[in-house]
Amino acid sequence: MTSVILQRIRQRTDEILSEAQAGFRAGRSTIDQLFTLRHLAETYSEFGRHMCAMLTLRKRVCGELGYGEL
Repeated sequence: MTSVILQRIRQRTDEILSEAQAGFRAGRSTIDQLFTLRHLAETYSEFGRHMCAMLTLRKRVCGELGYGEL
């Protein structure tokens, strides 16, 4: 019964969240998102353009890693 409920929650979550919300979701790697961000930054730099990006770190992740390691 719990597996059925969990599957329904996952399906509904995938419907609600945009493709940009990748971290901590099955099949969507945070590393892939960082690679894309770096690629965009390099492309902007090649054309002499500036890019502004904001990254947010959840307390849970920072608490496990420690700010010194980031």
